[in-house]
Amino acid sequence: MSQESATLADEVLGQPQPTASATELDEQAVIQHELRETTSWSGEWFGIGLAIGIMLGGLTGVIWDFFPVTVMLGVGLGMVLGIVLMEDHTRQRIRSVVAS
Repeated sequence: MSQESATLADEVLGQPQPTASATELDEQAVIQHELRETTSWSGEWFGIGLAIGIMLGGLTGVIWDFFPVTVMLGVGLGMVLGIVLMEDHTRQRIRSVVAS
């Protein structure tokens, strides 16, 4: 509903429409921006964990001479490590947003 139709509806009904204050809107915008930024950084942390797992799997495969299996185990380990890093980073960012 556009602002003009909302104003017209208020005049017809005779009831003012509640509006949020400018500071509330600013706070909501800041929180939304911080959460979007947190999501982006969380994806990067997942990628870091995945890369670490794949590298560990590759190194183990070279050392043990059983490359395909250890790389697949490394991918699994990397996914778990990536999720743990991502969730930990997200929790820390949300705490910092709520605290400020």
